Amino acid sequence: MDVSTSVSSSVAAPRWSPGTVVVDRFTVQELVGFSAQAEIYGGQDGDGTPVLLKLLSRSICRRLSRDDLRAQVAQTFTAVAQLAHKNIATTQGFFWAKGEAFLATEGALGMSLRQLAEKNRGQGVCLSLPAAYHLAIHIANALAYAHGAVAHGSLGLDAVSIDRAGRVKIADFGMYVLGALEQPSAPPPTPKGDLQDLCALLFELLTGQPVTTPFQRPSQLVPDLLPAIDAVLETGLAGRCASAEEFKHLLHDQLGALVGGVPTPARRPPPLPGRPIRPPSMPVAKTAPSTLRTVEDSRERWLLQKDRLDYGPYRLAEVKEQIAQGKILGDHLLIDTENGERRAVKDHPLLASLVRQAELNLAEHRRAEEDAAERRRSRRRLGTLLSVIAAVLTLGGVGVMVIVSRQKPPETRVVYKERDSEDLLKGIEITMKIDPAPPRPKRPRPVKRAVAPGDNVDVTNLGDASEEGGDEVLSQSVVQQVMATHFGVLKGCVLEERRRNPGLHTVDMDFVIRGTGQVSAVKVNGQSQGPAASCMLAKLQTLSFPRFNGARTNASFSMNLK
Repeated sequence: MDVSTSVSSSVAAPRWSPGTVVVDRFTVQELVGFSAQAEIYGGQDGDGTPVLLKLLSRSICRRLSRDDLRAQVAQTFTAVAQLAHKNIATTQGFFWAKGEAFLATEGALGMSLRQLAEKNRGQGVCLSLPAAYHLAIHIANALAYAHGAVAHGSLGLDAVSIDRAGRVKIADFGMYVLGALEQPSAPPPTPKGDLQDLCALLFELLTGQPVTTPFQRPSQLVPDLLPAIDAVLETGLAGRCASAEEFKHLLHDQLGALVGGVPTPARRPPPLPGRPIRPPSMPVAKTAPSTLRTVEDSRERWLLQKDRLDYGPYRLAEVKEQIAQGKILGDHLLIDTENGERRAVKDHPLLASLVRQAELNLAEHRRAEEDAAERRRSRRRLGTLLSVIAAVLTLGGVGVMVIVSRQKPPETRVVYKERDSEDLLKGIEITMKIDPAPPRPKRPRPVKRAVAPGDNVDVTNLGDASEEGGDEVLSQSVVQQVMATHFGVLKGCVLEERRRNPGLHTVDMDFVIRGTGQVSAVKVNGQSQGPAASCMLAKLQTLSFPRFNGARTNASFSMNLK
């Protein structure tokens, strides 16, 4: 587990062992490091949420045995626990038990900026100016919110982290109060001091070395840096920014147009005393398309925005992989941290064709899954058909054949043959066929959107956008199953017609199933009037076929009486 606190080389034995439950709430899992003030353990809250448990040093615990000092520290962390901002790691609280004090804070914070700086130094690179710009905006937003209630006091590379989703988090708010226990004469933290610390950490990330005295211009230490950053950092380090809001405006004025095309936001009046500022959301950069250049895939330079969250940074290969998996869609926003360029994934020249192919693959995958599901349903229906016909038609042996055709001309198959014990129905051979509905005038189709995994969208048949529905028809197997299951209701009509007409050898029945699943018309031997047609219509209207997205399905049901 990465932590946003410096880890020393101390080898002191841990005071808590894995599995320890503290204050009947937190479960200790492992020791993850040490800081100057605490042993840091990974653990879980009672609801399973990951936490960091910071067991304060024995020397601090001895001082906190004084009730007045313990109350002062508890008051500070109570205020910190009220901070709720997407760029601030939450604090569950300050706890005192059996002479030991510890803090519970948000866990799984990701890579600290110190770890990032060390990684960059190992690769011989520094953070790019656009990436540093966006990082500074996130940190300044958090400070602008928090400063109405509390200053940080120890903002540095260890206190800021970036998780796997690309979210910037500031931890360790309130830790300054613990330092004050050992140095009571130390001045209290101030917003100006936090901004000086912010500029110091930006200086180190951009240049690969700590701030020096006298001030050295970053653009002279790193030739690729724009000189505009010099004035920003020099102003902040000198304490000439009165608030985080003012520092944000300085960033915008000096660098916004250069690194991302972000316009300067409107100036806001100063906040009321004691009330934190909730900064406005940053506008999306509007940049003209830049000339494409070769993109080196070894750099994690791509941020992704989806569902109002930031993810990344990713290498280009990781972006492509997630597009192929359907995790990144064409409408998601891709940000190039090298130049601040923002555009929809589907509009990016390096990715547009891949997005289109991924959408086609996803649609094909859905169709294949639906076809496989339909085949499984057909096998189940066939088994049901065999058992149902055997149960309903108790007059003799039954033979069944599958019918599949929706193409014109319709193909006819024998459904079953029956030997009846009555003289009137010595044997019945029944066939069925399905005609597609007559072709309808073509209408403009709605534009198809990208389909995300889990979306309940039938991509194989979007149907007609008119009020009458789409162009589906019921499948032969569906009609066959309903008719076979309920054939018993028709036998009475056949017997009555055979009694009226002893020479009757064929009954050809044509009927129409509307999209609602109801039968609306029947013809018997070409006649829609007469006792046979009336009887059959009345019986079929008691049946319920499945609804479908279409106008109608034309079906035929033929009985050869032998």
